[in-house]
Amino acid sequence: MHTFKKYRLIFSILLIITLSYFLYNTMNTRSQETSTAAAIHPLITCRKVGERFQPIEPTATFYVDSPEIHSLLQFENLPKESKLTAKWFYGSVDQEPFHVASIDISGSDTVHFWLQAPASGWYIGSYRIEIYLNEERIETREILVTYK
Repeated sequence: MHTFKKYRLIFSILLIITLSYFLYNTMNTRSQETSTAAAIHPLITCRKVGERFQPIEPTATFYVDSPEIHSLLQFENLPKESKLTAKWFYGSVDQEPFHVASIDISGSDTVHFWLQAPASGWYIGSYRIEIYLNEERIETREILVTYK
């Protein structure tokens, strides 16, 4: 009788270990399948944007008579209630931005930020675009405006 209890105890322990192993592997596989890392691709500046948000004439140099400056940012798997903000600065020194645009985003998509030229044209010099995700700066892009 004593041997039966001993085997029953060993069997119970092995059963618990086996069930724990399978439960752990099942849960771990599910979390790997459902959680995909968020990704943000580098900011692209360009002269024009196509119908499907593809950059046309990508460049970091624009001209004083350029009608617009476009920037595209592609992202993937961002959680709900994420917020992207673009801050535009004239010059490379720290100062207040002359334009700020924000958009609430989630999932995977492309954001299109752009500025129309002032009536008198762009000032010659360097400009800076800073991109923020939920108040944290994630990218800075320098562009140049010059004569043709």
